[in-house]
Amino acid sequence: HKNKDQCKNWKPPKPADDCIHNGGERFFTSSNDAASGPSQVTLTQTFNSFQDSSLPPGQVATKNLPDLLSALGLDLTKKQIKEAKKQLDPDNTGSFSLFQFLMWWARYIVCTAFSG
Repeated sequence: HKNKDQCKNWKPPKPADDCIHNGGERFFTSSNDAASGPSQVTLTQTFNSFQDSSLPPGQVATKNLPDLLSALGLDLTKKQIKEAKKQLDPDNTGSFSLFQFLMWWARYIVCTAFSG
């Protein structure tokens, strides 16, 4: 196109500082990746399988986040898990909702796509 010089030097933006990964590393350990990762149905079903009857309906205990992510094929470092917990449970209530998780997941996928 007529502005090809502008495109020649274009680079994708760097991930936001609060993305949980650094240096463009990818953390998917199974065949799940940004292009073929789990569907919203799978995310929801997996989330629901981690609900605890001691919490209000629709909530998962923050302490169960590593197991939830592992069930979805993610292998994060302890530092990344700590950051994810802060993002999912900023008020330190001890739990997070499906909506919070889906929003976090979408952001994670976007960060992975831009850094990947």
